[in-house]
Amino acid sequence: MCITAHFICTDWKLHKRVISFPMLPCPHTSKTISDAIYANLLGWNISDRIGTLTLDNTSNNDVCASRLKDQLFGHDMLSRELFHLRCNAHITNLLVKDGLKHVESSLENIRESVRHVKYSLSKLQKVFKTCQSLNMKEKRLPMVIQTRWNSTYLMLEAAIPYQKVFDLFFYDSDFAYKPDLVDWQNAIVIKDFFEIFYVSTKLFSCSNYVTSSTFCFQLSKIVLILKRVENVPSFKPLYDSIKWKYDKYWKDVPMLLGLASCMDPRFKFTVLELCLDFNYDYDSQPQPESQSPSISNENPWLLPYKTKLNELFEVYLQKMSSGVTGMNGTSSNAPQEEDMVLAMLSKRREAAIKKCKFELQRYLDQPTIITSNETFDVLDWWRTQASTYHVLSAMARDLLTIPVSTVPSESVFSRSERVVSKCRSCLLPETVEALMCLKDWFQAEEGLQDEDLTELEEIMGEMEL
Repeated sequence: MCITAHFICTDWKLHKRVISFPMLPCPHTSKTISDAIYANLLGWNISDRIGTLTLDNTSNNDVCASRLKDQLFGHDMLSRELFHLRCNAHITNLLVKDGLKHVESSLENIRESVRHVKYSLSKLQKVFKTCQSLNMKEKRLPMVIQTRWNSTYLMLEAAIPYQKVFDLFFYDSDFAYKPDLVDWQNAIVIKDFFEIFYVSTKLFSCSNYVTSSTFCFQLSKIVLILKRVENVPSFKPLYDSIKWKYDKYWKDVPMLLGLASCMDPRFKFTVLELCLDFNYDYDSQPQPESQSPSISNENPWLLPYKTKLNELFEVYLQKMSSGVTGMNGTSSNAPQEEDMVLAMLSKRREAAIKKCKFELQRYLDQPTIITSNETFDVLDWWRTQASTYHVLSAMARDLLTIPVSTVPSESVFSRSERVVSKCRSCLLPETVEALMCLKDWFQAEEGLQDEDLTELEEIMGEMEL
């Protein structure tokens, strides 16, 4: 089992470290897993500093998270509610793998044509000559690997620009799988459809930048691509399969990720509201009966998120207030001047706390920032605004730390080292754990944790769900 800690330092830089790689005793029950995690948190002395736990999407892990809530939070309902997050990269893979089953036949001719060319050097050379005659750049044609759904997308991405090349190559051929115009048209739709999932999974799975604040933005793009094929008869089975899974996991946007989206000054509540509009207007769901006429113009599905955001802000405000209260007590032996200074400092801090009460509303009332999504650094924005939003910046720091995927913890393995080698299998479990942790720490220091994107893509495609 791999346990990874994600945290934002005082310099507002996101960090990720593998802190444990223990060998779990069999059977791998929820109790075994939760006990191992809890023991590790105690060993690092961070059991009182854990906010969220992201786990793979299995029922066993749901029970594990429930046990950890009891151990860490007791009856603290807010902390319990905001503790567990399912791995969204695994959920994305579930959606895609189910959907691909319904379009395999549409892609058969193109897939077999690529295989036919790749397996023969002479045919591959002929394809390259055809490219030259059309003034097209030669490009590697990847094969479809059954255990990696992303290989289908990559194959289509590479093959579609070569449509004319394949048409000329198979013009006088009796090859049984010659793709026709309909095959290519279907391939373009399928490629565009799965591109959103491919890009989203890559974004969800990186650990060197914030992923929680952009989840709702990616989710809205997934809904739009679903809408595009909703009424296309040939893609109805694909749509139905993915939409059913989407509703199961994402129709109710995870509370944690909805709140994290609000902490992005580009989005605040706008993108979350857009997602909820998509999710519920999509099915023409009636509005909740509890909706008050006085707020009829407000999205009723957004209210739980606004309520929870205010509750969470009050918790952070209370933490700061408790620091002020602690300053009020003075020793009876202290000089009178010292008492006066402490009293004045306490009053100033109390005034600051009163001012902080309006930070959340002040932040939400400001217009959203219009900027390039590719260059915007949400952590750097909060770093520059920390003096303006004393309490809110602390809350934002914790919400933006949350990883939406467990894939980065899996990427500590390289392609050839995902199984412990024979020469290392005789090592003590503690030695293997130390080696894996040190490898990750050294890579983090050198900025190499997310460098090999190809490796990450293969890990994404190989996930067993």
